[in-house]
Amino acid sequence: MRRTSFVRKVIDSQSFSSFISVLSGVAVLILCLFGFSCLLTIIDANNAIKSVMSGISLCLGAFASGFICAKQKRRRGLINGLFCGLFVYLAVFCIGFLLLKITIGSGVFGKLMLVCILGAAGGVCGVNSKHNFKASKPKKNRFGT
Repeated sequence: MRRTSFVRKVIDSQSFSSFISVLSGVAVLILCLFGFSCLLTIIDANNAIKSVMSGISLCLGAFASGFICAKQKRRRGLINGLFCGLFVYLAVFCIGFLLLKITIGSGVFGKLMLVCILGAAGGVCGVNSKHNFKASKPKKNRFGT
């Protein structure tokens, strides 16, 4: 019983929902990159188009992360989405730094600002979206009231 309540507390915590939303944002980013890579096998594109495609994937991942976080928490969508977008960007930047040995270039701060803005926009959309579940109707007692 004790273990179940601890697991329930962890799952219901605010940091766990933020972690899940950042992971889902990275998953959306990877799916977009996979889709764009399939598109690039069909067409031949230059480096400018590839850069735009990677930027679009990054922005969609940040938007999805902010949307999911704000939909779970149902409050402070602007702030939660901003931080989720920032964490998605930091995760991608750290992975790129470790695997590809990239350095800070000219477009890093522009992409950071764009990702933070779109994460915040996703948070606002997530707070203002409808719930996925229907409210249960109250049960009537045997007297009909």
